[in-house]
Amino acid sequence: MGTNKEHIEQLEAGLGGVQDRLDSMEQGMVDRLHHLEETINRLTNAMLVNQEPSNHSIQREGHKGR
Repeated sequence: MGTNKEHIEQLEAGLGGVQDRLDSMEQGMVDRLHHLEETINRLTNAMLVNQEPSNHSIQREGHKGR
C-alpha cells in the first residue's frame, strides 16, 4: 500500500491514459463521419447527374409537341 499522494498520482496517470484513448476515439469518429459525408455527397451528385438527362429529354419532347 502506498500513501494517498501515490494513489492520487497513479489515478492521475491512469486518467491521462483514458483521456488519450478518448481523444483517439473521437478523432476516429470525426474521420469516419467525414468519410460518410463525402460518400453521401458523391452519391447525391451521381443521382442528380443521372436524373438530368431524363429531365432534359422530357422538356425537349414537350417543346416538340407544341
